[in-house]
Amino acid sequence: MSMASRWHRRGSATVERMDRKLALAFGAIILALMLIVAGTASRLYNRLNRQEEDRLAGTIARVLDQAINKVAFSGKYHTRLLLEEMKASVPDLAFISVEDADGRVIAHSDPSRNGTVRSPSDMVATPAVGAPRSTERLVDGRHIKEVAVPYRGGLGGNVLGTIHVGITTELARQTHRRNLAGMLVLTALLTISAMWVVLLLSRGFGGAVRALAVQLQGIADSLPGVIYRFHLLADGSVRMVFTSQAAMHLFGLGSARPEDFLVGFTAGLQADDQARFDESIRAAAAARSPWHFGARFTRSDGSTLWFHCIAQIASLADGTTEFSGVLLDITERQRAEEDLWRSREILKAVLDSITVRVFWKDTDLNYLGCNLAFARDAGFEEPEQVIGRSDFDVVWRAQAEMYRSADYEVIATGTPRLLYEEPLTTGSGETVHVLTSKVPLRDAQGAVIGVLGTYLDITERKRADAQRDELQAQLVQAQKMESVGRLAGGVAHDFNNMLGVILGHAEMAMQAVGPLSPVHADLEQITQAARRSADLTRQLLAFARKQTVTPRVLDLNTTVEGMLRMLKRLIGENIELAWRPGANLPRINMDPSQLDQILANLCVNARDAIDGVGQVTIETALVPRVSVGAASPDSEHVRLSVTDTGCGMDRETISHIYEPFYTTKSLGQGTGLGLATVYGIVTQNSGLIDVDSAPGRGTTFHVYLPALPALPVGANAEDAPPRTLPAQGGQEIVLLVEDEPAILRMVSVMLERLGYRVLPAARPSEAIRLAGQHAEPIDLLLTDVIMPEMTGRDLANQLLARHAGLKVLFMSGYTGDVLASRGVIDDGVNFIGKPFTAAELAAGLRQLLGS
Repeated sequence: MSMASRWHRRGSATVERMDRKLALAFGAIILALMLIVAGTASRLYNRLNRQEEDRLAGTIARVLDQAINKVAFSGKYHTRLLLEEMKASVPDLAFISVEDADGRVIAHSDPSRNGTVRSPSDMVATPAVGAPRSTERLVDGRHIKEVAVPYRGGLGGNVLGTIHVGITTELARQTHRRNLAGMLVLTALLTISAMWVVLLLSRGFGGAVRALAVQLQGIADSLPGVIYRFHLLADGSVRMVFTSQAAMHLFGLGSARPEDFLVGFTAGLQADDQARFDESIRAAAAARSPWHFGARFTRSDGSTLWFHCIAQIASLADGTTEFSGVLLDITERQRAEEDLWRSREILKAVLDSITVRVFWKDTDLNYLGCNLAFARDAGFEEPEQVIGRSDFDVVWRAQAEMYRSADYEVIATGTPRLLYEEPLTTGSGETVHVLTSKVPLRDAQGAVIGVLGTYLDITERKRADAQRDELQAQLVQAQKMESVGRLAGGVAHDFNNMLGVILGHAEMAMQAVGPLSPVHADLEQITQAARRSADLTRQLLAFARKQTVTPRVLDLNTTVEGMLRMLKRLIGENIELAWRPGANLPRINMDPSQLDQILANLCVNARDAIDGVGQVTIETALVPRVSVGAASPDSEHVRLSVTDTGCGMDRETISHIYEPFYTTKSLGQGTGLGLATVYGIVTQNSGLIDVDSAPGRGTTFHVYLPALPALPVGANAEDAPPRTLPAQGGQEIVLLVEDEPAILRMVSVMLERLGYRVLPAARPSEAIRLAGQHAEPIDLLLTDVIMPEMTGRDLANQLLARHAGLKVLFMSGYTGDVLASRGVIDDGVNFIGKPFTAAELAAGLRQLLGS
């Protein structure tokens, strides 16, 4: 027999034993219990449905809480990943999206919607500042409940955009139908067992309720947050209904009464937070959406508490809106966020203050960030303007494919590319050289999520390197030419001595045999060869800038005009010689023979460069400032220019023209010392030389010589011509000192044939002995400069101390720099360079003895 049958039989028996009044009273009680049971079942049905709705609201709240807490602090790329993960992990979630303030979708759980613009027909309207909105609509046969909530970021809590969450309510509707069927069954069961429930509850209901209340209070007080409930009344005022004991400790309030808590709570808020608090409550109540509110609270001891409130909303029968939720202490999280914000600001300041350009991209090679220097190079004022763009959207579009190829390589291989050079077009349109490094950008798990790159503008360094290479080449050239000069100077002494012996003996042999002798012609050839060798030695020394010279104050125009006839014969009749002198040229200080060498060599080279007829032009001019290569002297220079209409030279040839023995002429037609000699002479005179030439365009050499200050009125630029003196001696006594035996014998014979009496000495000590033993006065000392025991200058000083009227003539085959170090070529010193002829020696002696 069923429980219901047994309950019915026992109830019938009881009724039969009762009288009618008692039966009616008991029936009334049963009816009342049935009504109570029906009402309880109805409320249970509503509660189950409300729980399902609360579950959906809780899902929305949880999703919004995660989104609000993370979206404002995530980049675009990480926000997209977050929404896709949330879509996959929440079954009821139809979609979630994040929009900026202009309604553009920043991130969407459906990747295809990223970057689109919200349409009013498929999305709830964007809420006002701090005011959430919700709606429910039918999409593709599914019932969707959608909530739009603004999200904030930064320390100021500014609204950055809107988060849209869509939850499907199909499961909730099915739950409602199941709850309705269950309610009917439950009502019948509760009606049958109502009596038993009443009897059981009547025994200990009061004590159980009290125990349950104590237990719930203990649970609420032990939670880390604050449990609260408050009502928003119809007149807009707020009444606190319940708070857990944690509120007193958390906020530092002395009273545990809810009404006192509300007064202390609002008093501790900032003025703008109080207004925002009231506005958010009204907005949540109007939208019937979960309530979220965050602010800071100042305790009585001056410390600051950051908190965040989450509440579910329910509408009561009297029109009151009930808020039930939890308040969480987020002070540590807020401090961490502030520290993170400060760290980001410091990092941004550091990146923006360095000259190295820094950038980072996602795997689609869109820019995620950069520093200020990079943004300026890309053509923008701020780094934020670069975010989201690709290399095709900035000023270096022409190099975009090259840059992206390197980015893909780094991302695909996970291997850095370090310190490689590449061109880059800046915002100003200038192409510069940069030194680039790129490394893979990884997340916390080590997966490659993009590329991080840096580059440094090395354009100035490249220019400096090029200038350094040019200067290095010039240094090497100068060292090469200096080495050849040292070689030429080193062999000049011995070579000149030998040439002197050859030339002297050949001349004496020619005088001895006479012009009719069969060997006279051979001796003439020997003499010419010796003279050509002497000329070659002088050219080498001119190149080395070490030959002995006698500078004079010259008028350049007058000197050049005196050479024109010889130059015309030199270049030939088929070439026209044009002379274009400059006006009012200042004087120069130079050995005239050196100027002859310059013009002769340049004109000969010009002649050889012209095939057939042509023209050679000689010009002079005053140049206030010279700029040749790295040299730019500010003083005035006189320019001597020689221009031809010949074949010209290419850059390779020009780079070698001053090298000794370098020639473009056929074998046997040139020594390669012409321009080397010109270079040496010009440099020795503190001048500069420059060339302008191109194949088929002819060649122009410009020689710049330092100008002298203007001469006083009446001064003569040219030295007076030497007096004509007799070549033969008049029985004067010459003390000859020479350590080379062959030279000693040859010069002794020359002097004797010239009519002089000779006292030969092979060493300075021997010369001092002869001078001391000779009874007659010695008229002239002819001495070599560099000798064993002492120099010729030291010997002359000793002899002059004993013979006051002694004339001195120095001779040497050494170069000018060696002689200068011995004080031989100073002003007032008489000198004859080896090799010399008998006629040159006779002229030198007669000029000195006759003075």
